Amino acid sequence: MQPFPQQQLLLSLIKDDLIHHKLVHGLIDMGLDASPFFINLGHTVFELMGFEDSLANDEVFEHYQELCRAVRCIDMQQPYPALDLLSVDIYGKLQSLLPQHTGAPCAAPFNIDCEN
Repeated sequence: MQPFPQQQLLLSLIKDDLIHHKLVHGLIDMGLDASPFFINLGHTVFELMGFEDSLANDEVFEHYQELCRAVRCIDMQQPYPALDLLSVDIYGKLQSLLPQHTGAPCAAPFNIDCEN
């Protein structure tokens, strides 16, 4: 098995985090206690991207969590390509917030209308 390139690994982790986010918040919306099922994929993404532990990056992480909320509007019976587009958009936004980033984000913004 060949190793994933860094960007592909991060996109896969973000997509996994989005799927997990959808599941856990769906359970919460049904009135179930999903707190034992929270995992830290977002923190893993931040570590691999090179975000340092700081107050400023805590705000970036909160922004990441807000971006992940868009997954609540994606139909998981047919999640592609919306899930892929959202993952790429989030990755690009995070990449643009890295201190050493000098280029443009890797994708056009993903927009989704959602009432949740």
